[in-house]
Amino acid sequence: MKLKNSIILSILLYFVLGSLPVFSEERIFTIGWEPWEPYQFINKEKQLTGLDVELISIIAQQMNCKISYTQLPWKRTLSYVERGQLDLAAGASKTSEREVYAFFSNPYRDESNVIFVLKGVSQKFPFKQLSDIKNSSFQLGITIGYHYGEAFSALMKDDAFKKHVQGVPNEPVNIMKTLKHRVHGYIGDIYAGIASFKKARRLGSI
Repeated sequence: MKLKNSIILSILLYFVLGSLPVFSEERIFTIGWEPWEPYQFINKEKQLTGLDVELISIIAQQMNCKISYTQLPWKRTLSYVERGQLDLAAGASKTSEREVYAFFSNPYRDESNVIFVLKGVSQKFPFKQLSDIKNSSFQLGITIGYHYGEAFSALMKDDAFKKHVQGVPNEPVNIMKTLKHRVHGYIGDIYAGIASFKKARRLGSI
């Protein structure tokens, strides 16, 4: 099931406005990250890598600074940025709520969200639009703190829709809940979701 929205992702910054500053002395900036392959993940060599990590590394070199990474759940990362305990967060959608406490870089990619379901589930729930789940038994998994677009945010204000939504700290939990039939499916980035399922298969989870 594919959602009809794309999210423009930016680097959530406390200092970037316009052109990048270049520091005369090396600075260290802190950033929160969570396992989100292919954007942020630990590779076979036990090194943190991914598209976001590589991009940030290039920016850091140009600015004459270093990045210190801390693994955190996404909601906590946002909270730490808001409180000034972290400097950066990558892969953040620009929202009016977040603009209150953070600046954003220019967008660096579009994200397409889809609903991942087990084989046969989509035939049992032939929805024409996402709001149709409130008139069904469908249970939808989401990751707490993620932004799934303005249309989804509007739906979450409807109690009849919201009771069909279950929030968890991270995507791997959503995958396991889907596999164990605790939810019928979950929303996720199409590439990250495919990578997560492949990883689960390698580890023997599916």
